[in-house]
Amino acid sequence: MLIGISVSIFVLLYIAQQKLVALGEIRFQSNLLADQLRQSSDDLTRLVRTYAATGNKKFEQQFWDVLAIRDGEKPRPIHYNMIYWDFLSVENGKPPYPSGKAVPLKGLMKEAGFTAREFPLLAEAQKNSDQLVELEQTAMNAINRITTDESEELPNTSGQQVAIRILFGERYHQAKIEIMRHINMFLEELENRTSTEFVNQASHLRILLYSQISTFILLLCTVAFLMRISKQYHTGVVSVLNSEVKDRTTEIEEANIKLIRKESFAVIGRISGSIAHDIRQPLTTIKNSSFF
Repeated sequence: MLIGISVSIFVLLYIAQQKLVALGEIRFQSNLLADQLRQSSDDLTRLVRTYAATGNKKFEQQFWDVLAIRDGEKPRPIHYNMIYWDFLSVENGKPPYPSGKAVPLKGLMKEAGFTAREFPLLAEAQKNSDQLVELEQTAMNAINRITTDESEELPNTSGQQVAIRILFGERYHQAKIEIMRHINMFLEELENRTSTEFVNQASHLRILLYSQISTFILLLCTVAFLMRISKQYHTGVVSVLNSEVKDRTTEIEEANIKLIRKESFAVIGRISGSIAHDIRQPLTTIKNSSFF
């Protein structure tokens, strides 16, 4: 019975451990998705500002590539969560990783199984990032000398100056804050949920572990007790057998002594009879001779 209980607890312990590992994996992947959204927003900011400062069309194209990858319009590079665009910032730069499948970031967020409170926060952060793209596009239009509302406010200013003022202005920074604020809110919500689940699962695992240890100790005590009882039983049996052997040995020895005595008496009797016969024989002869 104890062995059955121990096996059952071991199975539950294994299941609880796997759930704990899965919870850690969910936590890691969720943080990874939030970081990818933050990283894509930072990549867009860096690329559009670099384009505004240099006028190099390569950075404008990379800007739109970041958006296309995020929206699932272009293949997502493998290990995209690691350093990627920095390798392409130089002339003849090559991608550090090959391309994978085209998957929108929002689709990955839906598959991650976020709660009803978490998903809207991350979705709102991406929505704010998409809105910021409109402001960034205005800055690039100014560089490309396309008339916009922003550039019309500064008719005597060069397109590059207009773009720089837009990209470093208060409105731009406020928009970035809104993106990061919702990402932070998501991370806090995720941390609260996963921490609670992690603590509960860890407590459950600890209880099962203590139960397994207690069952194992009880099993050892039971085995030790049974071994002691068995030893006492066998000791008693051996003692009884030794006593019986001793008694039988004593009986045999006494029987042997009696037998030896009996045989001795028989031998003495036979010898005595023989001696008496030998004595009587000459006497009889002498007696018979006296009559003649």
